Amino acid sequence: MKILHRYIAKDYLVTFALTIVVFTFVMSVGALVRIIDLIARGAAVGAVLEIFLFNTPYLLQFTIPMSALTATLLVVSRLSMEGEITAMRASGLSLPQIAAPIFVSAVILASASLGVAHWVSPISRHLQRAAMARLSDTNPIALLEEGRFVRDFPGLLVYVGRKSREGKLQDVVIYDFTQPRARLHVRAREGQVEYDADARRLAIRLRDVHMEKTELSARGQPVKTETAYAAEYPQDIDVSALLRTGSVRKKLSDYTAPELVAAARTPWPHLPRREAERERMRFLVELNNRTAMAFGCFAFTLVGVSLGIRSKRRESSIGVALSLAILFVYYLFMILAKEMIGHPEWRPDLFPWIPVIGAELAGLWHLHRNG
Repeated sequence: MKILHRYIAKDYLVTFALTIVVFTFVMSVGALVRIIDLIARGAAVGAVLEIFLFNTPYLLQFTIPMSALTATLLVVSRLSMEGEITAMRASGLSLPQIAAPIFVSAVILASASLGVAHWVSPISRHLQRAAMARLSDTNPIALLEEGRFVRDFPGLLVYVGRKSREGKLQDVVIYDFTQPRARLHVRAREGQVEYDADARRLAIRLRDVHMEKTELSARGQPVKTETAYAAEYPQDIDVSALLRTGSVRKKLSDYTAPELVAAARTPWPHLPRREAERERMRFLVELNNRTAMAFGCFAFTLVGVSLGIRSKRRESSIGVALSLAILFVYYLFMILAKEMIGHPEWRPDLFPWIPVIGAELAGLWHLHRNG
């Protein structure tokens, strides 16, 4: 039994190593094109290679589950097509016993994927962006990230629904806390942002604007609220102090698991309840997407065993097509979760678990039926 398990485990791990190299290389094509462009523009080769290496852990959180499914399907299909599984079962071994080395390997891969997704990848992504910032001048317009409240500007919370390359903005929300006894809430349908590099100021020209100014008491309680409308409204932001720090702001993909949990627990007292819930949901969706992705290694292994055990020579292409369909559904739910952040009452943070649980139940049912 030990010899048999070593044989299957070795075959599985070698196949997994080959598939993960292929998948990671394919997904790195975009980064390779960017590297060539940076070198052509005179960037140091060592610095560019550093950026490429920092990008690898981010890709691994996607390619590890993909490779687990593909390796399982290839190994089990080969054993099935060559009659080895039939011989093993004729010797009295059950299907779970035959696939035990693959399941153990899948648990180890899931644990590794969890560590990569929650710690290694976020840290490396942040280091990568810091290395990129050292190669080029920082443009503060890039701080206005779509679909999230930006807190980098002192005394301001800025939200942008859409942003074009030309600096056109849509669905802009600004909370101004710079005055100690007043709060200003500005909401605009659209606007235009420009960066004055000499003065180090962002000039935002808002159009179709609704403003609410709330005066506060000495204890910070609302006293009076005034409402006004304007066709245009200028909002200038001094970013000189921000640029002097030389730091790179963390994006959502740069947050480690503890940071995501802490951010999700942030009360956001200055935001309306609906917007605060949406902001918390962004962090919960990211946390669950990464976790479900890691657990997908084991779920995909169960499905791969189920598909591979039924393979015939003429049916191998069908199994590959089914595995691609499973991956498509898996990532579709992850994308859907991000798109539904604006509806926190629907709990989009749980969406990524639907295909994972479904795949595990289907795989366990097949093992029980054919074990």
